[in-house]
Amino acid sequence: AELLEMVIGEAPAPGQDLTNETVGNLRALYRGSALGNAGNRGLDDDFSRATYIQTQLDTILLDRVVAGGLDLVVLTGNPGDGKTSFLEMVRVALLDRGGSTVEDDKSGWRIVLGEHSFVAVYDASESNGELSSDDLMNQALEPPAGVTRQQHTALIAANDGRLIQFFTDYEDQYEDLSLEIHKQLKGRGDPKSRVVVVDLKRRSLASLTDVDSLGIRVLDSFVASPLWDVCNACASRRVCPLRMNAESLRGPAREGVAELILISHLRRQRRATFRDLRSALAWMITGDRSCDDVHRSREEGIDLTKDRRSLFFDLAFDGDAADDLVREWATIDPSEVSAPEVEREFRHLGLGLKDRTESRNLLRSLQRRIFFRSATEPADLHESVLSYRFLTRFKEALQDPGQDNFLDDVLLGISRIAGAPGYDQLGLAIASRLGKGIWAVLKIVDRTEFELSARKGDDSFVEAIPELLELRNQAGAKLEIPLDTFELILRAANGELLNDPYSDALRQEIEGFAAQLYQQPSAELILVDAFGTKIGARREGSDVILEKR
Repeated sequence: AELLEMVIGEAPAPGQDLTNETVGNLRALYRGSALGNAGNRGLDDDFSRATYIQTQLDTILLDRVVAGGLDLVVLTGNPGDGKTSFLEMVRVALLDRGGSTVEDDKSGWRIVLGEHSFVAVYDASESNGELSSDDLMNQALEPPAGVTRQQHTALIAANDGRLIQFFTDYEDQYEDLSLEIHKQLKGRGDPKSRVVVVDLKRRSLASLTDVDSLGIRVLDSFVASPLWDVCNACASRRVCPLRMNAESLRGPAREGVAELILISHLRRQRRATFRDLRSALAWMITGDRSCDDVHRSREEGIDLTKDRRSLFFDLAFDGDAADDLVREWATIDPSEVSAPEVEREFRHLGLGLKDRTESRNLLRSLQRRIFFRSATEPADLHESVLSYRFLTRFKEALQDPGQDNFLDDVLLGISRIAGAPGYDQLGLAIASRLGKGIWAVLKIVDRTEFELSARKGDDSFVEAIPELLELRNQAGAKLEIPLDTFELILRAANGELLNDPYSDALRQEIEGFAAQLYQQPSAELILVDAFGTKIGARREGSDVILEKR
């Protein structure tokens, strides 16, 4: 039945069977590609260099390095964060300014520019021939003969553990460097220091305010029109899902991709690297299909643009893809969200008149297209297919936590989670039961005793964004509120009863925060009897005043 739906119903387009090199280059970025993924390492080929995205490392740090104003630059982060790529950009910049290469091998390079010496180590954990990793580090840190320390810059890529281990073992030899590195790792470095530690794990590929984030710039470089112009004369152009995906992702669908990247970042389950994102986007565009695959299907009378496993909005949520980021996106698949508004629209269009299985497949596809803001679907239904209903509110709170009653909403949600489901006043209510559960006591902590703030990492050299809220009480108790916790709290504040096992861990953390405050003095209580009648009590000086029933 699916093949019958995919039968080509029109005359083929004129032209020849052409091959677009961009397709093969993109497939080489996908982790699970049948071609292998040799293109997903640093700046190893022309396509990687052509689609390289400049970051704050290039616009802020690179000039300081090339000018010789730094003694040591350490890049820490996960594999795929761009450490090697940046070191390659520094090498190119030095050579463009007239530098001379002294050494260049798989472990790094050494270049002299004027009277200044530069040395780079690609991975401080690896040895090179007879040289151990410690030997490579020592060679990089020590200036060559006849060169002063102020005329020598070392650039080293290392993970945090390796960095700490080396400068602990060699603390006596590099006392000043060791002290500054440990201070910077703890966020207490001197901004005027000639030592810079850049933690690329703090970088965000997403943005809170602008669709044009680092991640979207990567997408734009993949779907840029010049890379796909060759397809305009191809005989398969009308039935090619690869070309269709690239065209769609230049339009409003970019916003959907930006939202996926942001959600992945704010969930804080794993931090997507450039390598992760390039792989996921390559899958969304190609589905690991080649131009020959499309030509072959066309010759067999099959239109792959009608295949539900070929288009970007389905590929983005394919839980069977050999890509960690795509599998994470599959857990927030909009087609799994209960959306009555979409189902009503579905029936209104007459799409629900088919058999049950086909209707379900069409509805799933419709909800995914709505998520990506398809021009043919109602734009006002977008919010109804989001797994995170309060994503927009969370973004607004991160930008300005002091506005729009965010504190009141958070305290209300925590109150309802912490045992006061019917509470509807200001402040934090903490519930405790007396006797055998006949009476409940709600202890009210005044809202003025709380502060809600957004926590942001150092953005001196990386594109950092606030990624979680922090609720603090004057007594010292604090609660970190990432996206999942915020979603849970605001759902409770909006009257939703939460008793599913998936939110148990989050509820326990919230209840633990409330428990810390239960022993603190309070100026107000609410007593609730077995019939739900509320009786207020307040403290005035040394007296406790009970309201009349």
